[in-house]
Amino acid sequence: MTGRLARRSWEGTPGFRRLIPARPPRRAGSAVAVAGGPAHRARSAGPGPSGALLPDLVGMGLQSAQEAARGAGFANLISHDALGRGRREILDRSWRVCGQSPAPGRWARDSPVDLGAVRLGERSPADD
Repeated sequence: MTGRLARRSWEGTPGFRRLIPARPPRRAGSAVAVAGGPAHRARSAGPGPSGALLPDLVGMGLQSAQEAARGAGFANLISHDALGRGRREILDRSWRVCGQSPAPGRWARDSPVDLGAVRLGERSPADD
């Protein structure tokens, strides 16, 4: 099958992942406001080697911020258009991070890191 019918048949298949808008995490039971959708959970790092220090990524280029987060030990990275226009960040070098969730600090390495970005030359929502 092709077209619409084939796509629908995949939806019930185990392992199928529907692409949905990114949702920013929240910190240990509190909501963190980052443009792009409702918050989801990030886990505070408890004692032990599971935690990693997430740096402040705001103001960095999107590609540099992703590399810094990966270098700190975070692999679950999500990015979204902070202006809510639904644009895809195809060329990471053309985007600047203007918001992050969770906030800088110690987090479990498997916590999702959401980066809100705007194209270079655009004003971020935080500037308003």
